[in-house]
Amino acid sequence: MTREGRANGEDRATTGEEPPDDRTPAPRQTEAQRYYSDFMIDVLVYTVVLNLFVEYVDSIVIDSFTVSLLTAIVMKLLIDLINYVVALAKGYFERRGSTLATVLFGLSAWAIMFFSKIVILEVVQIIFEEDVDLGGFVNVLMLVLAMMVARRLSTAVFVRLGGPGAASDEPIPMA
Repeated sequence: MTREGRANGEDRATTGEEPPDDRTPAPRQTEAQRYYSDFMIDVLVYTVVLNLFVEYVDSIVIDSFTVSLLTAIVMKLLIDLINYVVALAKGYFERRGSTLATVLFGLSAWAIMFFSKIVILEVVQIIFEEDVDLGGFVNVLMLVLAMMVARRLSTAVFVRLGGPGAASDEPIPMA
């Protein structure tokens, strides 16, 4: 649109012109960036859950926020490792392709998930000694379940914000 058009009261709506787009397209995330952001979100969510448990469950004690942050990182790494082992077991039993294999996978997954809580307790105890007391098996079970639920809720909100009807389908530029 020209200056004369603006002076005569014309606007973009009446001329059909599109506004100039001076923005550069936002770069897409690499796989490494996506892993890093997922890792950081998990650690932050786990830290919040862990500190809520410290505040409201008397048998869970962590000496400082720094230690709780480090504990959340260790628990994130352990939970990822456990999920990887479950995925390996699933792949192994799926290749067998029988009903028995499906049952055996279910039993294996249950055993891995059950015994992993004991591993988490022991690893945290070895690393942090007196600085962290997660209480016991039931507390760790509840803590890990709460962490997983909180992470799923966080992911669901994130997906919902980008779903149909979102304000913009354009990627947000990375700072």
